Amino acid sequence: MNKALMGKWLWKLDNEEGIWQTLIKRKYCSNKTLSQIEGRIGDSQFWKCMMDIKPIYRSFCRVKIGNGRITSFWNDIWLGSSTIADQFPNLFCVALRKDLTVAEVLMSNLSSLKFRRNLIGSRFRSWIRLKQMCSGVHLSDSDDSVVWSLSKNGVFSVKSFYKALKVQNLVKDRSVCWDLRIPLKIKLFLWLTLKNKILTKDNLLKRGWKGGSKNCFFCGKDESIQHLFFDCVVIRFVWSLLKIGFNIGPFANQDHLWRAWYLNLNIHLRKLVGVGLAAVFWTIWKTRNEVCFQNKTVKDPLVIVNLICYWMSSWMILQKSEEGGRKLALAVRLLEHLASDLISRNHGWKFSTNLLGE
Repeated sequence: MNKALMGKWLWKLDNEEGIWQTLIKRKYCSNKTLSQIEGRIGDSQFWKCMMDIKPIYRSFCRVKIGNGRITSFWNDIWLGSSTIADQFPNLFCVALRKDLTVAEVLMSNLSSLKFRRNLIGSRFRSWIRLKQMCSGVHLSDSDDSVVWSLSKNGVFSVKSFYKALKVQNLVKDRSVCWDLRIPLKIKLFLWLTLKNKILTKDNLLKRGWKGGSKNCFFCGKDESIQHLFFDCVVIRFVWSLLKIGFNIGPFANQDHLWRAWYLNLNIHLRKLVGVGLAAVFWTIWKTRNEVCFQNKTVKDPLVIVNLICYWMSSWMILQKSEEGGRKLALAVRLLEHLASDLISRNHGWKFSTNLLGE
Protein backbone atom coordinates (compact mmCIF):
# COMPACT_ATOMS: atom_id res chain seq x y z
CA MET A 1 0.00 0.00 0.00
CA ASN A 2 2.87 2.41 0.74
CA LYS A 3 4.10 2.08 -2.85
CA ALA A 4 0.61 2.78 -4.19
CA LEU A 5 0.41 5.90 -2.04
CA MET A 6 3.80 7.06 -3.33
CA GLY A 7 2.36 6.70 -6.82
CA LYS A 8 -0.26 9.29 -5.89
CA TRP A 9 2.48 11.81 -5.11
CA LEU A 10 4.10 11.14 -8.48
CA TRP A 11 0.75 11.64 -10.19
CA LYS A 12 0.30 14.99 -8.44
CA LEU A 13 3.81 15.99 -9.45
CA ASP A 14 2.98 15.09 -13.05
CA ASN A 15 -0.44 16.68 -13.29
CA GLU A 16 -0.93 19.40 -10.67
CA GLU A 17 0.64 22.76 -9.94
CA GLY A 18 1.34 23.98 -6.43
CA ILE A 19 3.96 25.26 -4.03
CA TRP A 20 5.40 21.86 -3.13
CA GLN A 21 5.51 20.78 -6.79
CA THR A 22 7.44 23.93 -7.67
CA LEU A 23 9.92 23.39 -4.83
CA ILE A 24 10.44 19.71 -5.72
CA LYS A 25 10.99 20.49 -9.41
CA ARG A 26 13.48 23.24 -8.62
CA LYS A 27 15.46 21.00 -6.26
CA TYR A 28 15.47 17.69 -8.14
CA CYS A 29 14.23 18.15 -11.71
CA SER A 30 16.03 21.21 -13.12
CA ASN A 31 15.13 21.10 -16.83
CA LYS A 32 14.64 17.33 -16.97
CA THR A 33 11.40 15.44 -17.43
CA LEU A 34 10.28 13.12 -14.65
CA SER A 35 11.26 10.02 -16.62
CA GLN A 36 14.82 11.34 -17.07
CA ILE A 37 15.49 11.92 -13.37
CA GLU A 38 17.45 9.31 -11.40
CA GLY A 39 18.06 8.99 -7.68
CA ARG A 40 21.29 10.43 -6.32
CA ILE A 41 23.29 10.05 -3.13
CA GLY A 42 22.10 12.66 -0.64
CA ASP A 43 18.48 12.70 -1.80
CA SER A 44 15.83 12.93 0.90
CA GLN A 45 14.12 9.71 2.00
CA PHE A 46 10.84 10.93 0.51
CA TRP A 47 12.43 11.52 -2.89
CA LYS A 48 14.29 8.18 -2.77
CA CYS A 49 10.99 6.39 -2.21
CA MET A 50 9.46 8.22 -5.16
CA MET A 51 12.40 7.28 -7.38
CA ASP A 52 12.14 3.64 -6.29
CA ILE A 53 8.52 3.40 -7.39
CA LYS A 54 8.84 5.65 -10.47
CA PRO A 55 9.75 2.92 -13.05
CA ILE A 56 6.66 0.88 -12.19
CA TYR A 57 4.48 3.98 -12.02
CA ARG A 58 5.67 5.24 -15.41
CA SER A 59 4.98 1.87 -17.03
CA PHE A 60 1.25 2.52 -16.48
CA CYS A 61 1.33 6.13 -17.73
CA ARG A 62 0.60 7.25 -21.28
CA VAL A 63 1.39 10.79 -22.42
CA LYS A 64 -1.00 12.71 -24.65
CA ILE A 65 1.21 15.04 -26.66
CA GLY A 66 0.50 18.78 -26.70
CA ASN A 67 3.57 20.95 -27.13
CA GLY A 68 5.89 18.02 -26.30
CA ARG A 69 8.09 20.08 -23.98
CA ILE A 70 7.92 17.89 -20.87
CA THR A 71 7.78 14.48 -22.54
CA SER A 72 10.93 12.40 -23.01
CA PHE A 73 11.26 11.26 -26.61
CA TRP A 74 12.99 7.98 -25.74
CA ASN A 75 11.73 7.11 -22.25
CA ASP A 76 8.05 8.08 -22.04
CA ILE A 77 5.16 6.15 -23.56
CA TRP A 78 3.69 8.64 -26.03
CA LEU A 79 3.70 6.81 -29.37
CA GLY A 80 2.44 3.24 -29.38
CA SER A 81 2.07 0.95 -26.38
CA SER A 82 5.68 1.19 -25.12
CA THR A 83 8.56 3.66 -25.05
CA ILE A 84 10.48 4.50 -28.23
CA ALA A 85 13.55 3.06 -26.51
CA ASP A 86 11.79 -0.30 -26.12
CA GLN A 87 10.35 -0.24 -29.64
CA PHE A 88 13.69 0.62 -31.25
CA PRO A 89 16.44 -0.66 -28.92
CA ASN A 90 18.96 -0.86 -31.79
CA LEU A 91 18.59 2.91 -32.32
CA PHE A 92 18.42 3.83 -28.66
CA CYS A 93 21.67 2.06 -27.78
CA VAL A 94 23.63 4.15 -30.31
CA ALA A 95 21.84 7.47 -29.75
CA LEU A 96 24.19 10.24 -28.65
CA ARG A 97 21.55 12.07 -26.60
CA LYS A 98 18.98 10.13 -24.65
CA ASP A 99 17.54 13.17 -22.85
CA LEU A 100 15.76 14.80 -25.80
CA THR A 101 12.13 15.89 -25.44
CA VAL A 102 9.46 15.20 -28.03
CA ALA A 103 9.37 18.91 -28.85
CA GLU A 104 13.12 19.06 -29.53
CA VAL A 105 12.95 16.10 -31.89
CA LEU A 106 9.77 16.94 -33.82
CA MET A 107 10.53 20.66 -34.17
CA SER A 108 13.89 19.76 -35.72
CA ASN A 109 12.19 17.29 -38.07
CA LEU A 110 14.18 14.53 -36.32
CA SER A 111 17.54 16.15 -37.22
CA SER A 112 18.33 16.50 -33.50
CA LEU A 113 18.60 12.71 -33.29
CA LYS A 114 22.30 11.91 -33.66
CA PHE A 115 23.88 8.46 -33.53
CA ARG A 116 27.42 7.26 -32.85
CA ARG A 117 27.18 4.54 -35.50
CA ASN A 118 26.13 4.61 -39.14
CA LEU A 119 22.53 3.51 -39.62
CA ILE A 120 22.83 0.51 -41.90
CA GLY A 121 20.94 -2.76 -42.16
CA SER A 122 18.38 -3.29 -39.41
CA ARG A 123 19.16 0.10 -37.86
CA PHE A 124 18.36 1.89 -41.10
CA ARG A 125 15.08 -0.01 -41.44
CA SER A 126 14.22 0.94 -37.85
CA TRP A 127 15.07 4.56 -38.61
CA ILE A 128 12.70 4.63 -41.60
CA ARG A 129 9.93 3.08 -39.51
CA LEU A 130 10.51 5.57 -36.70
CA LYS A 131 10.31 8.51 -39.14
CA GLN A 132 7.04 7.16 -40.53
CA MET A 133 5.56 6.83 -37.04
CA CYS A 134 6.62 10.34 -36.03
CA SER A 135 5.25 11.89 -39.23
CA GLY A 136 1.72 11.39 -37.93
CA VAL A 137 2.32 13.36 -34.72
CA HIS A 138 1.66 17.10 -34.68
CA LEU A 139 2.50 19.49 -31.85
CA SER A 140 0.00 22.02 -30.50
CA ASP A 141 0.03 24.96 -28.09
CA SER A 142 -1.48 22.97 -25.22
CA ASP A 143 0.57 21.28 -22.50
CA ASP A 144 1.31 17.57 -22.53
CA SER A 145 -1.00 15.54 -20.32
CA VAL A 146 -0.47 12.22 -18.55
CA VAL A 147 -3.15 9.53 -18.81
CA TRP A 148 -3.41 6.66 -16.33
CA SER A 149 -3.86 3.44 -18.33
CA LEU A 150 -5.33 1.41 -15.45
CA SER A 151 -8.55 3.40 -15.18
CA LYS A 152 -11.30 4.12 -17.71
CA ASN A 153 -11.29 7.86 -17.11
CA GLY A 154 -7.49 8.12 -17.35
CA VAL A 155 -7.13 9.46 -13.81
CA PHE A 156 -4.80 7.87 -11.26
CA SER A 157 -6.29 5.96 -8.34
CA VAL A 158 -4.46 4.34 -5.46
CA LYS A 159 -6.79 1.32 -5.74
CA SER A 160 -5.89 0.55 -9.37
CA PHE A 161 -2.17 0.96 -8.72
CA TYR A 162 -2.35 -1.23 -5.62
CA LYS A 163 -4.06 -4.01 -7.60
CA ALA A 164 -1.39 -3.79 -10.32
CA LEU A 165 1.37 -3.98 -7.72
CA LYS A 166 -0.25 -7.02 -6.11
CA VAL A 167 -0.35 -8.81 -9.48
CA GLN A 168 3.36 -8.05 -10.03
CA ASN A 169 4.27 -9.25 -6.56
CA LEU A 170 2.50 -12.56 -7.20
CA VAL A 171 5.13 -13.39 -9.84
CA LYS A 172 7.32 -16.00 -8.23
CA ASP A 173 11.08 -15.74 -7.98
CA ARG A 174 11.23 -18.86 -10.18
CA SER A 175 10.60 -16.60 -13.16
CA VAL A 176 13.74 -14.70 -12.31
CA CYS A 177 16.53 -17.16 -11.66
CA TRP A 178 15.53 -20.83 -11.66
CA ASP A 179 14.96 -21.12 -15.42
CA LEU A 180 18.30 -19.55 -16.35
CA ARG A 181 20.87 -21.86 -17.92
CA ILE A 182 23.65 -21.21 -15.43
CA PRO A 183 25.29 -23.40 -12.74
CA LEU A 184 23.06 -24.36 -9.82
CA LYS A 185 25.21 -22.58 -7.23
CA ILE A 186 24.77 -19.32 -9.18
CA LYS A 187 20.99 -19.83 -9.18
CA LEU A 188 21.09 -20.36 -5.42
CA PHE A 189 23.21 -17.24 -5.01
CA LEU A 190 20.75 -15.14 -7.06
CA TRP A 191 17.83 -16.55 -5.08
CA LEU A 192 19.49 -15.65 -1.78
CA THR A 193 20.28 -12.20 -3.11
CA LEU A 194 16.64 -11.68 -4.07
CA LYS A 195 15.65 -12.74 -0.56
CA ASN A 196 18.21 -10.28 0.89
CA LYS A 197 19.96 -13.20 2.64
CA ILE A 198 23.54 -13.18 1.37
CA LEU A 199 26.05 -12.30 4.07
CA THR A 200 26.85 -8.69 3.41
CA LYS A 201 28.08 -6.80 6.45
CA ASP A 202 24.67 -5.39 7.38
CA ASN A 203 23.22 -8.93 7.43
CA LEU A 204 26.20 -10.18 9.47
CA LEU A 205 25.59 -7.43 12.04
CA LYS A 206 21.98 -8.56 12.36
CA ARG A 207 23.35 -12.00 13.31
CA GLY A 208 25.54 -10.54 16.03
CA TRP A 209 28.77 -10.33 14.04
CA LYS A 210 31.47 -8.28 15.76
CA GLY A 211 34.22 -8.65 13.20
CA GLY A 212 35.05 -5.00 12.67
CA SER A 213 34.21 -2.32 10.12
CA LYS A 214 30.92 -2.41 8.26
CA ASN A 215 32.38 -0.40 5.35
CA CYS A 216 32.19 -1.45 1.70
CA PHE A 217 35.47 -2.96 0.44
CA PHE A 218 35.28 -0.91 -2.76
CA CYS A 219 34.36 2.60 -1.62
CA GLY A 220 34.33 2.69 2.20
CA LYS A 221 30.63 3.40 2.72
CA ASP A 222 28.28 1.14 4.72
CA GLU A 223 27.87 -2.21 2.96
CA SER A 224 24.47 -3.68 2.22
CA ILE A 225 23.00 -5.62 -0.70
CA GLN A 226 21.52 -2.40 -2.05
CA HIS A 227 24.84 -0.60 -1.78
CA LEU A 228 27.03 -3.44 -3.04
CA PHE A 229 25.07 -4.08 -6.25
CA PHE A 230 23.60 -0.66 -7.06
CA ASP A 231 24.88 2.33 -5.06
CA CYS A 232 28.65 1.78 -4.79
CA VAL A 233 30.58 4.18 -7.04
CA VAL A 234 32.71 1.36 -8.49
CA ILE A 235 29.64 -0.70 -9.36
CA ARG A 236 27.89 2.31 -10.86
CA PHE A 237 30.81 2.57 -13.29
CA VAL A 238 30.11 -1.04 -14.38
CA TRP A 239 26.38 -0.31 -14.82
CA SER A 240 27.30 2.77 -16.86
CA LEU A 241 29.27 0.61 -19.32
CA LEU A 242 26.34 -1.80 -19.60
CA LYS A 243 24.03 1.15 -20.23
CA ILE A 244 26.25 2.42 -23.06
CA GLY A 245 26.69 -0.98 -24.68
CA PHE A 246 23.37 -2.74 -24.15
CA ASN A 247 20.89 -0.18 -22.73
CA ILE A 248 20.81 -2.19 -19.49
CA GLY A 249 20.41 -0.17 -16.30
CA PRO A 250 21.17 1.70 -14.24
CA PHE A 251 18.62 0.35 -11.78
CA ALA A 252 17.38 1.81 -8.51
CA ASN A 253 17.18 -1.54 -6.71
CA GLN A 254 16.49 -5.25 -7.16
CA ASP A 255 12.74 -4.77 -7.46
CA HIS A 256 13.25 -2.26 -10.26
CA LEU A 257 15.67 -4.58 -12.07
CA TRP A 258 14.01 -7.99 -11.74
CA ARG A 259 10.31 -7.08 -11.61
CA ALA A 260 9.72 -3.73 -13.28
CA TRP A 261 12.27 -4.20 -16.10
CA TYR A 262 13.43 -7.82 -16.51
CA LEU A 263 10.00 -9.47 -16.46
CA ASN A 264 8.79 -7.13 -19.20
CA LEU A 265 11.42 -8.34 -21.66
CA ASN A 266 10.62 -10.71 -24.51
CA ILE A 267 10.72 -14.28 -23.14
CA HIS A 268 13.53 -15.40 -25.49
CA LEU A 269 15.62 -12.30 -24.91
CA ARG A 270 14.96 -12.46 -21.17
CA LYS A 271 16.86 -15.71 -20.59
CA LEU A 272 20.01 -14.47 -22.33
CA VAL A 273 19.86 -11.12 -20.55
CA GLY A 274 19.36 -13.06 -17.30
CA VAL A 275 22.59 -14.95 -17.90
CA GLY A 276 24.41 -11.64 -18.35
CA LEU A 277 22.86 -10.16 -15.21
CA ALA A 278 23.78 -13.30 -13.28
CA ALA A 279 27.40 -12.81 -14.43
CA VAL A 280 27.30 -9.21 -13.20
CA PHE A 281 25.98 -10.13 -9.75
CA TRP A 282 28.27 -13.15 -9.35
CA THR A 283 31.35 -11.18 -10.43
CA ILE A 284 30.63 -8.38 -7.96
CA TRP A 285 30.18 -10.89 -5.14
CA LYS A 286 33.27 -12.94 -6.03
CA THR A 287 35.41 -9.81 -6.36
CA ARG A 288 34.14 -8.50 -3.03
CA ASN A 289 35.02 -11.79 -1.33
CA GLU A 290 38.51 -11.85 -2.85
CA VAL A 291 39.15 -8.37 -1.46
CA CYS A 292 37.76 -9.46 1.91
CA PHE A 293 39.41 -12.85 2.36
CA GLN A 294 42.49 -12.71 0.12
CA ASN A 295 43.40 -9.04 0.62
CA LYS A 296 43.34 -8.38 -3.11
CA THR A 297 42.93 -4.82 -4.36
CA VAL A 298 40.68 -3.64 -7.18
CA LYS A 299 42.78 -0.92 -8.77
CA ASP A 300 40.68 -0.66 -11.91
CA PRO A 301 36.91 -1.26 -12.28
CA LEU A 302 37.64 -2.81 -15.68
CA VAL A 303 38.88 -5.85 -13.75
CA ILE A 304 35.23 -6.44 -12.84
CA VAL A 305 34.14 -5.96 -16.47
CA ASN A 306 36.71 -8.53 -17.67
CA LEU A 307 35.49 -11.04 -15.07
CA ILE A 308 31.90 -10.52 -16.21
CA CYS A 309 33.04 -11.42 -19.72
CA TYR A 310 34.84 -14.49 -18.35
CA TRP A 311 31.75 -15.85 -16.60
CA MET A 312 29.50 -15.18 -19.58
CA SER A 313 31.96 -17.05 -21.81
CA SER A 314 32.07 -19.94 -19.32
CA TRP A 315 28.29 -20.33 -19.43
CA MET A 316 27.91 -20.26 -23.23
CA ILE A 317 28.12 -24.05 -23.42
CA LEU A 318 25.15 -24.35 -21.03
CA GLN A 319 22.73 -22.56 -23.36
CA LYS A 320 19.98 -24.61 -24.93
CA SER A 321 20.68 -23.57 -28.51
CA GLU A 322 23.78 -22.71 -30.50
CA GLU A 323 22.12 -19.42 -31.37
CA GLY A 324 21.94 -18.51 -27.68
CA GLY A 325 25.64 -19.28 -27.27
CA ARG A 326 26.52 -17.16 -30.30
CA LYS A 327 24.53 -14.22 -28.97
CA LEU A 328 26.33 -14.46 -25.63
CA ALA A 329 29.68 -14.60 -27.45
CA LEU A 330 28.71 -11.48 -29.40
CA ALA A 331 27.74 -9.70 -26.18
CA VAL A 332 31.11 -10.62 -24.63
CA ARG A 333 33.03 -9.26 -27.62
CA LEU A 334 30.99 -6.06 -27.60
CA LEU A 335 31.57 -5.50 -23.88
CA GLU A 336 35.31 -6.19 -24.19
CA HIS A 337 35.60 -3.85 -27.15
CA LEU A 338 33.57 -1.12 -25.44
CA ALA A 339 35.68 -1.26 -22.28
CA SER A 340 39.02 -1.21 -24.11
CA ASP A 341 37.84 1.51 -26.51
CA LEU A 342 36.50 3.70 -23.71
CA ILE A 343 39.72 3.55 -21.72
CA SER A 344 42.08 3.92 -24.70
CA ARG A 345 40.24 7.00 -25.95
CA ASN A 346 40.21 8.60 -22.52
CA HIS A 347 43.78 8.00 -21.33
CA GLY A 348 43.41 4.74 -19.48
CA TRP A 349 43.44 4.50 -15.70
CA LYS A 350 43.40 8.28 -15.25
CA PHE A 351 39.97 8.34 -16.85
CA SER A 352 38.71 5.49 -14.64
CA THR A 353 39.76 7.27 -11.48
CA ASN A 354 38.06 10.43 -12.65
CA LEU A 355 34.83 8.50 -13.12
CA LEU A 356 35.17 7.05 -9.65
CA GLY A 357 35.70 10.50 -8.19
CA GLU A 358 39.14 9.69 -6.76
